[in-house]
Parts: sequence; C-alpha cells; structure tokens
Amino acid sequence: MRNVTEWAKQQACWNRVSEAPLDLPSAFEGELQSQSDVAEAQKEAVRDQQVLNGIEAQTAVVNAGSEFWKGVYEWGDARRLISPDEKGMLTVAMLIPSKVPSEKQSQRLLETLSRLQEEGCPENLGG
Repeated sequence: MRNVTEWAKQQACWNRVSEAPLDLPSAFEGELQSQSDVAEAQKEAVRDQQVLNGIEAQTAVVNAGSEFWKGVYEWGDARRLISPDEKGMLTVAMLIPSKVPSEKQSQRLLETLSRLQEEGCPENLGG
C-alpha cells in the first residue's frame, strides 16, 4: 500500500498491530491509574478548590475590615437592595475582628458586594 493513512484504516493493519509484542517498562505500568482512581482524584481536586475558594473569600472579607462592610451595609440598606439574610451576614462582617464570617458567609458577602456594585455601590475591596 502506498498511502500509510489508508493502510492504518484497514482491519489487517490493526490485526498486525494487536499481535505485535510490546514490552513496557514495569515503571510505566506503575503510572497507570484506574478510571475510578482518576474520578476520585478529580473529586478531591474539586473539594480542595472549594476549600481554597472559601479561605480566599474569608481572607478578602476580613482584610476589608468592619468599616468597609459598614459602608456596604449602609449603601445597600438605604436603597433597599439587601435581603434580611444579607443584612445578617453584613452585620457579622461589621463586627470584624471580634466576629469573623464563615467561609460560606464570606463567599456570599462577596457575591452580595458584586451585585451591589452592579447597582452602583461605590465600595471597592481594592481600596
């Protein structure tokens, strides 16, 4: 056959390849993982990333400080743009450092801040 790609499509080619001896180093076999191991590793990576995201959110919220969150609360409350749940989380944030919002609360606080900024809130984490 003149065209290699055409030969590679033929069943006869695949039969010869499957019969060819293939010696892989034992170290290579040690690198192989089952599908369940790969899936578990992916799940673990997602969990680790969620924890990291929560820690980063909490750090950002705490670093912003109570006065920052007081300004966010006052701006949003004056315009009736914050829900009772958001008021509760903002109240906790206004008590930093004596109280610290949880990682989940911190993520929701950042979401609330983002939404309020879209509405025109001038408060900015960057300073």
